[in-house]
Amino acid sequence: MKKYLVFGISGQMGGVESFLFNYVSKMMNDENKFEFVFFDTVPEFFYKSVLKDCKYYIVTSRTRNYLKYLQGLKQVLKNGKYDVLWYNVCTLSDITLLKLAAKYKIPCRIAHSHNSENMGGKLVGALHWLHKKGVMKYSTENFACSDKAAEFMFGTKSGVKIINNAIEASKYKYDEAVRNKLRKQLNITDELVIGHVGRFHMQKNHIFIIKVLKEIVQLNNNVKVILIGNGTLKEKIISYAQESGVLDNIIFLEKRTDVNELLQTMDVFLFPSLFEGLGLALIEAQAADLPCVISDTIPKAAILTEKVVIKSLNETPEEWAKAVLSCSENKERKDRELLLKQKKYDIQENAEMLVKYINEKY
Repeated sequence: MKKYLVFGISGQMGGVESFLFNYVSKMMNDENKFEFVFFDTVPEFFYKSVLKDCKYYIVTSRTRNYLKYLQGLKQVLKNGKYDVLWYNVCTLSDITLLKLAAKYKIPCRIAHSHNSENMGGKLVGALHWLHKKGVMKYSTENFACSDKAAEFMFGTKSGVKIINNAIEASKYKYDEAVRNKLRKQLNITDELVIGHVGRFHMQKNHIFIIKVLKEIVQLNNNVKVILIGNGTLKEKIISYAQESGVLDNIIFLEKRTDVNELLQTMDVFLFPSLFEGLGLALIEAQAADLPCVISDTIPKAAILTEKVVIKSLNETPEEWAKAVLSCSENKERKDRELLLKQKKYDIQENAEMLVKYINEKY
């Protein structure tokens, strides 16, 4: 039996959390046991997830008490007798867990990059740059969700294994009954619905979404935007929407576990991120066969269907608005399960390949 320790689930549900839920739920069985480590507290959504029965440890965060943080991690690693550490991060601002895993001779130590630019401040960026030079001394496997994410984390694509942000494609198949049920619950009738999934963080560019919506409303006031997610910038975005006069056109939803169904309510998916490691939400939107209008910062590997329109962030909100309205005229929704399997984004196949790769090598 292989025993895994997984790090990477934060206090807010996002792309990395969805990735881990998707993969671990398919990888765990009697031969592969998964445990988790959290800092300070366990997020509420974990208890409601498919991983709720997994064992976990709570360690004091380094910002609260560094000595307790260090002692806590040492205790988990020394006593756990793990075969694999799976270290999922967006930056290398702290690689203590990897260093300790090397010290305690955990055979397989995976550093897994999930982003392509610094999401934090200057200190985070400086620490990332510092640790980037030496991370491969402590990891035995280097994973990334895209070539851009590999370059950001490791400074090279060489020797980095790309792990697709795969999903259970069948769950996203278009269903008219689900669409009608959820639109009714959300008090949506005949409005054009534009959707976005992403935490309220500068990376996701919500301010620009509001600017695009303001332009759309000038052309078609019978429109709603569904913003799914939470985060530190949410209140700022609500205030900006109110100042822009479009707050009544927006439906704010906390990060949900039924995103696959909520995508059915939408007519267009809007994704103007400043940067992405890959963009799991975009993969999900394409699985639901939504027309998508995205920024040119998104890795090309995330573009799977012909219904994706790429726009530059240098273009005006008005130009984006026209692209969204043009896309909305495409009402046809196909079953994309076979396409996702052909593009290697089916979770069952990817999870089986990953666990086989790790177990055979270690």
